[in-house]
Amino acid sequence: MSRRLVAIDRSSGRALRRAAVGAAVAAVVLASAGPGLGQHMQPPPTRQQSAEEAAFEPVARAMMVRMATMSCEMEAAVLASGDDEAARDAALDAIAARYAPLVETFIADLGRFTERHVATLPAEEASAMRAHMARNMPQMAAMIPMTRDSIERGQPMHRPGDCGPA
Repeated sequence: MSRRLVAIDRSSGRALRRAAVGAAVAAVVLASAGPGLGQHMQPPPTRQQSAEEAAFEPVARAMMVRMATMSCEMEAAVLASGDDEAARDAALDAIAARYAPLVETFIADLGRFTERHVATLPAEEASAMRAHMARNMPQMAAMIPMTRDSIERGQPMHRPGDCGPA
């Protein structure tokens, strides 16, 4: 990876936006899975994390890594294509197509995990969890287009250093 990938302008506005987007994605991916996964990867102090929640944590973390990798690949494709919009679009389409099944599988796995988790909750909590998932699933399904849009605007969603050494 070139120094240019890592040395992109990191003005405070862009850094704050990226931090906010990263936090939002992490919140959507982890918090929507259940209370135990949304607390900075730690269970709430008053509740023991279930074995199922503990087993799902690495799945959620791996998805976050995959999305950062996809963002790096998209940024590299944009830089490599230069001013050739057709080459850029073809490269970004290919990357999006490669990652789409991973996102779809993760969303399905998260949905199944959540439904199993919801089945153990009191009715009021279960209803709140279902409403939370209904609000957040569209955002999760939009991870690839949101990342692509961000990269095309020159505002990558990954953190400096996520794309490897300069």
